[in-house]
Amino acid sequence: MALRQCIRQFILHELHSGATIYEAFGAYNMEMRHEIITIVDKNEYQSLMKYMAEVDPDAFMTVYTVKEIQYKPKV
Repeated sequence: MALRQCIRQFILHELHSGATIYEAFGAYNMEMRHEIITIVDKNEYQSLMKYMAEVDPDAFMTVYTVKEIQYKPKV
């Protein structure tokens, strides 16, 4: 849990981005894991990849190119 919290804090406070955390079960061994989803720009992406290499080099990550986002900021 501490690692998840560190990653969350980095995304929120260093990258100034939002994130969503899901509970997920691995199909192979049915172990509960957490999945963190965030959308970052190219510079933030580089910072996030460097941070992840330092704190959890064995993390499983997927990367997608997002072409469009519809977003209404909270006031």
